[in-house]
Amino acid sequence: MNSKFVEIMQTIAGKTTLSNDFAAVMGAINNLFSEKYLTPISAAIKETYDIVEKNPSREVALIQSMRSLVGANNQLKIDEAINLLNQIEVLRIIAEQLDSASCSVNPTVNAACVHNDGVYEIDEQCVRRKANPNMNDIFIMMLLINSGV
Repeated sequence: MNSKFVEIMQTIAGKTTLSNDFAAVMGAINNLFSEKYLTPISAAIKETYDIVEKNPSREVALIQSMRSLVGANNQLKIDEAINLLNQIEVLRIIAEQLDSASCSVNPTVNAACVHNDGVYEIDEQCVRRKANPNMNDIFIMMLLINSGV
């Protein structure tokens, strides 16, 4: 019966076995995180970018119209400028969506937010979040950079 414990301890003490187990665990965590979070976030960013690209702002439309009037070298710079403006618009849209989602009233708390006379409570935390910049912008910019848009 002691030999089972000795075998287990030798397996745990073995560097290659433990190293392989750690690598397998880290790979599983990486795959799960990527599948559950990164892939859907990247897909949402790409979808938003495609919408922005198909519906250009007035500034982008103006720059696009000037593209044919310049040389090939400057066309590349114009394309880069258009891409940057589109990324900024995507950033604005995502920040707006996150901001509205973070300030929305929780349905379970909704009843407590409305008084009998119909007057709503002011969400003080939401007002403070809107007044003070947070890390959302930096987070969104990192997502854009990493998504390859």
